[in-house]
Amino acid sequence: MSNNKNIQDSADRVLSVKRNRNLSGTTKTTVTKNTGITRLEFCLYNAIKTPDGTILHCDTEHSYREHLDTVSGEEYFNDGAGYSVRRSVNKVPYEDLSISTKDPFEKIRTAKFWGSYGKDGKQPKKMMCMQEMEKAHVEAILQTQTRIRGTIIEELFKQELEYRITTFKNELDEKIPERVSKNKKMKV
Repeated sequence: MSNNKNIQDSADRVLSVKRNRNLSGTTKTTVTKNTGITRLEFCLYNAIKTPDGTILHCDTEHSYREHLDTVSGEEYFNDGAGYSVRRSVNKVPYEDLSISTKDPFEKIRTAKFWGSYGKDGKQPKKMMCMQEMEKAHVEAILQTQTRIRGTIIEELFKQELEYRITTFKNELDEKIPERVSKNKKMKV
């Protein structure tokens, strides 16, 4: 009986650690509205800031970074991207700088998660966010990058195009009444 209690206590501690890790910014599970489908959070930009100001940024699933912090004296680590993110659990917490699919779309647009080699494909790799891409670039990605079809990345690029249409329409709607009222004043 004592062994079973110890096993259950250990299991409870593991669940507790998983809950704590989820609260500190690692993979979380969210439920999408109306469908009841469970969807894992996808980390687009994975970075933490340690107490001494060091930023540990990971841009691939296997880009482990570690740092011995000069303020706390603790070792911090950050690893992974996408659906697989691992981080240290420290007494003195780090600041989470990550951007994931749970964030508002206005913030997602600022995540530098897409690597581009320029229009000719011969430039040095430049990490870009969706908001700084031209519309033609986003459309070209959707047409040519077959590896993103059916993924959250494809959904985000489609959402970016929709966001631009909606934003442009709203801006235009705000400016049209101003122009009409200016024209009426000029005629009088």
